[in-house]
Amino acid sequence: MPEPPGAGATIEPQADAEVLHPAEPAVETTAAYLARRLIVERGYKRGVPVEAVPFAARCDIALTYSDGVSFVLVGIIDREKDPQRRFDVAPDVLVEIGRACLKYTGRFNFNKMPVGIQLWEVGRSPITAADRERLVRLNRAPGLAKVGIGAWALDASTGTAWKSTGWRPQVPGQKYLEQVLRGPRLDDAALEQLRPPEIATHTGAPWATIGLLLAMVAGFAAEFAFGFGERTSATAPGVPTLVALGGLSRSLVVEAGEWYRLFTAPFLHGDFFHLLFNGVALWMAGSVVERLLGRRWLLALFVLGALGGSLMSMAVNPAGVVSVGASGAILGLFAAAIVVAQRLPRGAARTQIQMTMVQVLVPSLLPLAMTRVTGTVDFAAHFGGAILGAAAGLVVLRVWPREERAPRHGGAAKGVALGGAVLVAASFVLVGVHYDEWSRVARAADRASELIPDAELPTSLGAGMERAADFVARFPHDPRAQLFLGFARLRQNDLAGAESAFRAGLAEEEILRTNFSGTQVEPMLRAALGELLQSGGRDAEAREVLRPVCAMNARPEIADWVKSTGVCNAPSPDPP
Repeated sequence: MPEPPGAGATIEPQADAEVLHPAEPAVETTAAYLARRLIVERGYKRGVPVEAVPFAARCDIALTYSDGVSFVLVGIIDREKDPQRRFDVAPDVLVEIGRACLKYTGRFNFNKMPVGIQLWEVGRSPITAADRERLVRLNRAPGLAKVGIGAWALDASTGTAWKSTGWRPQVPGQKYLEQVLRGPRLDDAALEQLRPPEIATHTGAPWATIGLLLAMVAGFAAEFAFGFGERTSATAPGVPTLVALGGLSRSLVVEAGEWYRLFTAPFLHGDFFHLLFNGVALWMAGSVVERLLGRRWLLALFVLGALGGSLMSMAVNPAGVVSVGASGAILGLFAAAIVVAQRLPRGAARTQIQMTMVQVLVPSLLPLAMTRVTGTVDFAAHFGGAILGAAAGLVVLRVWPREERAPRHGGAAKGVALGGAVLVAASFVLVGVHYDEWSRVARAADRASELIPDAELPTSLGAGMERAADFVARFPHDPRAQLFLGFARLRQNDLAGAESAFRAGLAEEEILRTNFSGTQVEPMLRAALGELLQSGGRDAEAREVLRPVCAMNARPEIADWVKSTGVCNAPSPDPP
């Protein structure tokens, strides 16, 4: 994160051109006018810190720019007052002055930022080859000294700005300077119109951000309260749980028509650390956006970022990939904060916000091999949320009049926020409606690992009987293993053991209903157990076991035998 300049050091102007060169003409020179424009528009201040007093002493006007990260000295030679004036400071001396000012720069990504020194010669005479050659000799790249020097020659008579270097941090470019030189002089009232407008920052606790954090925590708690099957880890629910509770997947949204997943997935998370990281990021970005724009716009931008992330995730990821998390919405807030901070005047507050946001946003958009416990990072959702967040931030700025301290169209933002809240609530209602169905499907898929693999499945009943004991030991919940065991015990004349095996197979009701619905497994189990009970004189029990077969699509020989017992035509017994 950006540091404040000089770890707490303050910059107090010690020398000013007006003090060093008090005699000024009645008509404002171009150099003085340019200085005023930089002060009003660009956040520069007159004067320099004590370390740069020797620099200011050799200039007609000395300005300083400091925003907590960058630190720039601008020295101006006014050749309209004295056409013979030139910079007469050696580059090595400037480098030493710059190094003394390094304590005023901050860090970006742990790297100390360099000091910039810019030298402007402003006059009304042509820029000669000798001028260019002399100014080029002043150039210095920052290098290990962390001091960069660049020089300019400005000709007010022709409106020409010539630069001797491309390295010019926080200094207006050639296009801006030539527009100022060639355009009409602005009086004080017109200049004030160029001053960055004020913004009404919102004070107090960021309640909307806190509310979103609580909603994310509630969604994660629901994953454990209503989860099922094995977890990926102690703090991570399994994928079936995420699917049942509203995880995003293109196949489910587009092919199955479950649109509600667009709005439920942002409130679910893959594991505790996923929630923790997103929670910290939401607090960083959300509290800034809420302070700058207010609660309505924060919630509206969150909704738009979440929608953008979900749509991009579906568009880019394979159809079967399941995605969860609020990353798209949160990165939308980061992008919006970077854009909206442009409304603030140039300086420490604006730079601090933008640099902090950039340091989180940019790495989050780099498709590195980053993984979590439950899977890979969904960079598509990151990009979708960031793009829509940046676009929304640009719209906010575009429709925000300079004379108003708060953004316009708060009603529209409120409508988007309320609409999003209604859609999220309705989506979780639909999750509840479909929960039982999805939980059955998920449990069936989860149980698939407990069933005999197709590659090992015997091709005949006799082969299954030979391997019955092994199958039951390895796959005790597979009704087919119990079917094989029951027939094996019948062959051994172990009637009690056979009955126990057939009943154990029928006891796996959920597996029979979800994994073997419409197959011959349950009819065979019931027919075998019914015949066994019937042969033992237990007709009432046999009828109870056989009656469900009447409604099943059993093989003809099983169906015909069950019908021959008369159980299909007999009325059901009255409940006790």
